[in-house]
Amino acid sequence: MRRGYATQLDNYLEMQSYRFSSFTFILALLLILDAALVSALDLSGSSWIWTTEYNAASGAPAGSRAFRKTLTAPAGKIAIYADIIITTDNFYLLYVNGASVGSRTNTNDWQQAGRFCIGLSPTTNVIAVNGTNESIGRAGVLAAVQVFYTDGTSSTAVTDVSWKAITSLPTGFQAVTFNDASWAAAVISGTYGAFPYAPIPVPGTSSICARSCIAT
Repeated sequence: MRRGYATQLDNYLEMQSYRFSSFTFILALLLILDAALVSALDLSGSSWIWTTEYNAASGAPAGSRAFRKTLTAPAGKIAIYADIIITTDNFYLLYVNGASVGSRTNTNDWQQAGRFCIGLSPTTNVIAVNGTNESIGRAGVLAAVQVFYTDGTSSTAVTDVSWKAITSLPTGFQAVTFNDASWAAAVISGTYGAFPYAPIPVPGTSSICARSCIAT
């Protein structure tokens, strides 16, 4: 009898634990959706960035360049997913934690941002971009990344001089473990909305992104 009672008690406690964890998970998702509904991620706070070879007079040489941004969750917070909007004059390949998640390869498509909803690691995540300038002249990567946490809060990172950039494409540069300590800081190659760049349309909304991430 005692053994049977102990087994029933263990099953009960396991069921309660499952119910609690499920409730906690659902509550976290509701908090995230609520945060996404009130947020309005756009590119207005972002700057066009490029490598140090860029100058205002002649722009930048044609070619592909690598860019990286490491995002670390604040103490006590756990990252769930990121809402990323990005464009590049002219082309880009976007990576998150080493995985290819999106691209733009048509010459004039840089005038419309791409939007990607990507699941994240709990603490440290790396956004990497292979940006290509098709011909000598203006060049830039423009992006905003909103990271959502399990407590319903979020933080936003934009393209600015805190990003790292290099004039080549080192093997494995998109990996989290890649050492970019020797890379220079990116330089500002243009101000958002200022000539010759008009404001960039952004598809979708943060709440749509949230729902698509939760669905997957």
